[in-house]
Amino acid sequence: MKRRLLKKKHLGPFQELGVVIDVTFRSGCDGDRLLDDFIEHAIEANSLQFGGAMMPREHRLNGVVELGVAGDDTATRQRLVVDWLRTRPDVESVKVSELFDLWYDELPDL
Repeated sequence: MKRRLLKKKHLGPFQELGVVIDVTFRSGCDGDRLLDDFIEHAIEANSLQFGGAMMPREHRLNGVVELGVAGDDTATRQRLVVDWLRTRPDVESVKVSELFDLWYDELPDL
């Protein structure tokens, strides 16, 4: 397949990879502040993308983190995000899915 079609179809070196995250934070934590810090320091600082939802009544944040294309060092990027979350004192637990293709795979269960 020609390179132009690979790019258009997000295949080969243009395959976009990501993980699903599910974060439980402690009661009394300012969820909005946690989300703002997460976006600024873990996502934008590492040139990543995040789509998800904050559920303050359940003390949870979950969503999908786009880690880059197949040629990028996705394992390092994933580790940066997870380590940032796990070092936060207001985070109780972090669950992370296996790496998956954002265009063609179904969302993995945690």
